[in-house]
Amino acid sequence: MTDVWKLDNEYYCLYTENKDIMKSIRRYYNDFEIMAEYWKFGKLKGMQYKVPIKRKRSAFHLAKKGVYLVQNEEENHRIKEEKTVVI
Repeated sequence: MTDVWKLDNEYYCLYTENKDIMKSIRRYYNDFEIMAEYWKFGKLKGMQYKVPIKRKRSAFHLAKKGVYLVQNEEENHRIKEEKTVVI
């Protein structure tokens, strides 16, 4: 799950549970500040970032990428299940 919303006139918030997006932000988006980390049973569940208003398009692009990655993973899982069915 990845979501973006407006925090105030200067910042947007981006929340993601996708590990690929977290890696991408850590590597390429140095101006995204970490607001919160969400942990469950000692494992990182999600991250919330504070995004400058000038990077709005980047934040929405990452959110769209997250939706695509989830849909792609579900499709791959469905295809694997179909291939393993023995008639």
